Amino acid sequence: MKKVYTIIFSSLFLLSQTTAQLYINTDVYVQNGGVLFAQDTIQLANTAVVATQGIIQSTKGINTNGHFINTGTTGFIISPVANNVAKIFDIGTTLNNKIQLQHTTGSTVTYQMAVRDNIYNNPTINNIQIISKVVGKTWMVQPLTSSTNTNATLYWDAATELTGFTRATSAVSKWITGTSLGWSIVGPYAAATNTGSTPSYSRAVSLGNLSMANVFLGVGSKGSALPVEGLIFDAVANTTDVFVNWKDIEVLNGKIFELERSIDGVNFTNIYTTNNVLLEDYNYTDSKAFFNNNSEVLFYRLKEIDNNGLYTFSDIKRVVAKSANVNSISIYPNPAESLFYIKLYSEKTSEASIILYDVTGKKVLNNTISLYKGLQNIPVNSSQLAKGIYEISIVTGEKNITTQKIIIQ
Repeated sequence: MKKVYTIIFSSLFLLSQTTAQLYINTDVYVQNGGVLFAQDTIQLANTAVVATQGIIQSTKGINTNGHFINTGTTGFIISPVANNVAKIFDIGTTLNNKIQLQHTTGSTVTYQMAVRDNIYNNPTINNIQIISKVVGKTWMVQPLTSSTNTNATLYWDAATELTGFTRATSAVSKWITGTSLGWSIVGPYAAATNTGSTPSYSRAVSLGNLSMANVFLGVGSKGSALPVEGLIFDAVANTTDVFVNWKDIEVLNGKIFELERSIDGVNFTNIYTTNNVLLEDYNYTDSKAFFNNNSEVLFYRLKEIDNNGLYTFSDIKRVVAKSANVNSISIYPNPAESLFYIKLYSEKTSEASIILYDVTGKKVLNNTISLYKGLQNIPVNSSQLAKGIYEISIVTGEKNITTQKIIIQ
């Protein structure tokens, strides 16, 4: 059961006895996980703050009357939006951030919302702040029931635009908790709308049908760390290799692509660069990718660099190795003395035999081992073997997998 903590007011609030609306005529602070709840409309006459996971919630609506609700770093508001009605919520860390929501679900939908300072490569954990070519805000929307044909308009002012941000090529990107592995662009790059007021600029986008997951929204321009438009990007795997392909819809002479790989979905390394010009289709094979990176799961993204030096990223693709027999075997150290390791990938839990033959073909070692699914390092005690060259064979119940040579010294 949710706890309701002390709610701090700087003076008394007034509660209408006729309409049951909650009127607050001064500043209000909701903090430490507290909830200010009204079974009707909440009317605010001054600024409100929801801090440290505080919540202001109404079953009929929240009206800020020219003020705003500061949602800080962990606060939220919860408020309904009627079917096919555009509703603006003045929330954020200043008066100049707000969000408008509209939907056609057929009934009222209640949303949990906030606007935070800063925007990050991974907004679910605030990992790596994006510090250029974006609006320095993150909008958060979570329908508490499914929302159909959801439209959102994000508002900001010039003071929140970070270095290099270009209003003429702005775009909204989204990240859905539990689904997204990276930002994905919503709609095309286009000029921001000048509202002629404060906030000064906005972008309206269609978010489509939303489940009850939390949706992060951000605004970036071309060259930002938010994803690129006009690019079809995919990565698929077999047992050992990953095949990456992309199609560039917006062909531009002099464009450069850098393919990046990661084992954790956060830290990426460039593995391939191409500056082919006037091509639409690109392909790259990352050979023995799972084996070489000692991981059954890999992440890929594409960095597109225009001829003016601006760059953008694709969304992130998560790739899992497909099942196979034991494969991608290596031996280390080689030469070895009293101990060496066999590194291999197995598709499933099974029994296998490691057999060593000397140069005359005589079997000098036959060990039965248990394999588990995935990459593993198997130690082999070679202390009783004479110095020389040996051939290693690994056999499962299905077939002889491979033979390799090891030098014992």
